[in-house]
Amino acid sequence: MKKRIFLALVLGLCLPFLSCQIMAGNNAKSHVVLLDTARYDYQVEFSRKFHYLFLDKVQWPQGVADTHKVVQCEATISPEGKFADVRITGSGGEAFDAEVQRVLKEFPPVLPAWKDGEPTASACKLTLVFDKAKWEKHEADEKAYQKKLDSEVIYVDPVENPQFPGGPEALKKFMYSSFDFNMPKGSVIYTYTIGTDGKMRNIEYVRSSEGYTKAQLQQVHGVMDRMSKEIRWTPGLEYGAYQEIKYTLPFLFK
Repeated sequence: MKKRIFLALVLGLCLPFLSCQIMAGNNAKSHVVLLDTARYDYQVEFSRKFHYLFLDKVQWPQGVADTHKVVQCEATISPEGKFADVRITGSGGEAFDAEVQRVLKEFPPVLPAWKDGEPTASACKLTLVFDKAKWEKHEADEKAYQKKLDSEVIYVDPVENPQFPGGPEALKKFMYSSFDFNMPKGSVIYTYTIGTDGKMRNIEYVRSSEGYTKAQLQQVHGVMDRMSKEIRWTPGLEYGAYQEIKYTLPFLFK
């Protein structure tokens, strides 16, 4: 009798725990764990939550009866923001492993880690969750949204401008922190591109108001040069994916 009571107590304690574990597994979302983050000045960033990006790219494997699988892997994120050297560490079966390899190979560029002013390679671990019910719902939602766009006159601006870390006020502080404030009233305008890796390139002086000396213009150029070496921007977005975008920056002196 005592053994039966003990067994009942054990099952009573363990079954809710096991049930919670099973529910957690079914509710889990695809995610990325970044490794060795202390080594980098800037960490890897994604344009949207990773599990949404993964759902956008997944095609359900043909001819498989499984409705829920999890694949675990390790990968390198290159300085260009692409997944490379993908190594499956927890198989979900041949069809799902192959789909993970395909998706990560074709994944849109992410914002790579930076070290000492340059994009650099970094390592990560990924958990990729295949849940057929969630995948089918995502597909249906996407089709419904596209149908709405096709049937109504809706203007959607596909482009979001690049963002300076900390926002517009942080950009102003950086821009004007290196001047002696004896700059003449007027403006100095530059253009440049922000790549998908967040780096400024193709910096070009456009024009300035009259009255600026060569030394004063050199001060402005020095700020642009320092910005290109120290700051990782959040790239512009086009339809939710990072894109290289040309940007214009005016220095305004009052």
